[in-house]
Amino acid sequence: MTVQLKCRFVTALFAAVVGLTSPTPALSATKEQSAAMAALWWANKTRWEAHLTDTVRQLFVCKAAEPANDRSPCNFLVGHVLHEVFEIDDFRSTDGFLSADDIAVALRGKASLWSEIGSAAQQSNLAVAQEKANLGYAVIAVYPSVDRHPGHVALILPGKLLPSATWALRVPNSASFFLGRPEQSYVGRGLSAAFGSTKKADVRLFFRRGSEIHL
Repeated sequence: MTVQLKCRFVTALFAAVVGLTSPTPALSATKEQSAAMAALWWANKTRWEAHLTDTVRQLFVCKAAEPANDRSPCNFLVGHVLHEVFEIDDFRSTDGFLSADDIAVALRGKASLWSEIGSAAQQSNLAVAQEKANLGYAVIAVYPSVDRHPGHVALILPGKLLPSATWALRVPNSASFFLGRPEQSYVGRGLSAAFGSTKKADVRLFFRRGSEIHL
C-alpha cells in the first residue's frame, strides 16, 4: 500500500470518528458527510485487504513440482509478508527472514510487541483473531515445536469466520505453507486447514501491537 493511500485511510477514519462522536452540533458532520467518509473508509479498507492478499499470493511461489527445503522462499512466507505489507521486521534474520519454526521460538522474547489472544480451541479467541485481522493488525497462529516435531506458523488474513467440520468451530481466513508439502499449502482457507484437530488446543493466536497504524 502506498503512503498516500495509508494517509487517506487514517485521515478518513479519524474524520469519521470525530464527526460521529463530537458532542458539539457545530462540529458535527452532516449525515451526507458521514456517509461519504464511511464510504471512503470502506473503499480504502477494501483496497488494503486486496493488497495484502495479492502480496501473499505473489510471495507464495512454491509449487508441487518444485522441491521445498529449509531455504525455500515459501518457508519464509510469514516473515516476508510482515515485512512487505506491515513494514514489521520482528522476524528478520541476518540473511533474510526467520523460518516458520524459528518464528515460534522468537515470539517468546517479543511479548512486548506481540500480544497473545489465546488458544485456537476457543471460539471467542478465533473471533478476536479474525476481527484483529480485519482491523488491519498483523495476526498469526503458532504451533510450537513439540518432541522434536517442527512447529508451524500460519498467517491470519482479512475475511470472515468459516465453518470447520474438523475443528467443530468457525475459524479465521488464513494462509499457510507446509515445508516439504507445497501441494497442501494454501492462501484463503480456514485456519483448520493448517493444523489438525488434535493440535488446535496447542495453537496460540497472536497479534502485533501497533501494526494497525499501517492501514
